[in-house]
Amino acid sequence: VFRIDAADEEQNQILRTDFRYDLSGNEDPGFFQRYLSFMDRAKEYAIGSSLSTSDRFLTLVTCIQHEPRYREVVLCKETKVEKYDG
Repeated sequence: VFRIDAADEEQNQILRTDFRYDLSGNEDPGFFQRYLSFMDRAKEYAIGSSLSTSDRFLTLVTCIQHEPRYREVVLCKETKVEKYDG
């Protein structure tokens, strides 16, 4: 869990849906590693787990009440896959 300043161009890049390209559609092959480094520095909670480029994860972003400039980001890392037989 961490916050970003939506007015900050670099922090706003966290909102990408495809880490291979910036928000303007330009290729950016080194972004994913920078993204992981940023999250490691910005995290508000240490959970004893690290991220790597081979991990699968989901990024959730929401507004912060009374702070329209900022967004709260929750990163969910896949830890195991279970098959459903139903």
